[in-house]
Parts: sequence; C-alpha cells; structure tokens
Amino acid sequence: MQDLSTYKVILRKVVRRKGFVLGKSIALNRVDVALMDDGSIRVIFDRRADYFRKGVPLNTSSLLRGESEMGRAIKWMRTQEADYITEELPEVFA
Repeated sequence: MQDLSTYKVILRKVVRRKGFVLGKSIALNRVDVALMDDGSIRVIFDRRADYFRKGVPLNTSSLLRGESEMGRAIKWMRTQEADYITEELPEVFA
C-alpha cells in the first residue's frame, strides 16, 4: 500500500486491524484503522476501481496524526464514516 501524503510504499506490518465496510460510499469499498508494528496508527483505504481513473493506487493509507490509542482511533473513524458504514468487521490481531 502507498502513503497518500508521500506516495511511498509502506513496509510496516499491521499488528491489529478494525475494518468498516462502506457500502453507501461511491468512492471507497472499505476503510480500516490499523496499528502498525512501529506503534503508529494508520487509516487504510480500499478504493473502488470504477470510481478512480486507471493507474491510481486502490489500496492506500494515511498516518492518523494526533491519535496514539487504537480504541480512540476506532471511535473517531465510526464518527467520521457514520453516514457510509454498512457493516463493522471484527477486530483482527496479526
């Protein structure tokens, strides 16, 4: 996956992940809040191929600044995407 800010490939591994299916979104299939092996928290976006032009990365991420706790980051994501969430997936630990 690529970082949206730098377009560099992220080589960190996901340690813990909470996913949300965005069935009401026209641009995204899913969004995950992920705790990485370096302790950072990232938001991982799975984009809809039919919405973005060809060649645009469909699996991207962004560093979630200001959040250092996974639980608070998950609550924040629920609030941000409340209008689009159709399913909340169980939390997965790697």
